[in-house]
Amino acid sequence: MDSPAPPLLSATAIGLVRLSPAVASLLIVTLPNDPAVASLLVSRLLALVAVIGAWNLTEGAFMVYLRKRENRTEESRGYLIVTLLCGACVLALFAVFRDRASQPLFLVLLSVLSLRGMSRTAWDQKRLRLAVATTFGAHTLLALLSLLCLLDLFRWQEVCVAVAVGCAATAVELAQHREPLSRPEAAWLSAPLYRVSLVAGPLIVATLALMGQLRAQYVLEYAALGAAMMVVQDLRRRSLPLPRGVGGSCGVYGLFVAIMLACRLSTP
Repeated sequence: MDSPAPPLLSATAIGLVRLSPAVASLLIVTLPNDPAVASLLVSRLLALVAVIGAWNLTEGAFMVYLRKRENRTEESRGYLIVTLLCGACVLALFAVFRDRASQPLFLVLLSVLSLRGMSRTAWDQKRLRLAVATTFGAHTLLALLSLLCLLDLFRWQEVCVAVAVGCAATAVELAQHREPLSRPEAAWLSAPLYRVSLVAGPLIVATLALMGQLRAQYVLEYAALGAAMMVVQDLRRRSLPLPRGVGGSCGVYGLFVAIMLACRLSTP
């Protein structure tokens, strides 16, 4: 059910998933009617997306540079230059975001980037517990920051939505790092973590809708929950701790996000 995808397609999907919590606010927040205020909020969110995108490119280029340097290849200098150029873009985009956001929001952004850097390093060094914790923390905090960029009044319901997005995105990254997580010393923990994180995203949102804390349309997230349960049942049938590829996880995540977006757009 979850066969390995082509490397380029898999890398593209993972990149989009890692970027998507930055726009989580668009899945539940209605922009104000005042064009000036709406324009400011949208520009703030676009600046956040640009910072995260540039940071992802910088991380990726730097990790490739480190691998090339270890192998003592001549290509390492080229990747170092790319890393420096991407880093300069990040610094420039910091200023853009800072002009549109408050000091607390900027500090939250720095925290997000710190967690993402720790996550990338932890995965590379096979420090699995730290990697899982920082991955979940980074995705959840980024979704929370996205919501903070558009909301003046912040409630516990938005925190729950951020946790839901963090869980769903973390499930995809756990599937991506299947090889180290499937080893006997790690599988006892990674298998239940993957299944819980895969199911938790749509379950949290649908439950909030049933409780009347989100619009009633969001109960449609039970469809994404059903898709997640199919992936979980397939793993149990095959006695696998994690899926063999990211296809099923990305499919559940995509359905989860698509349903939320459709529910948001269906509301005037």
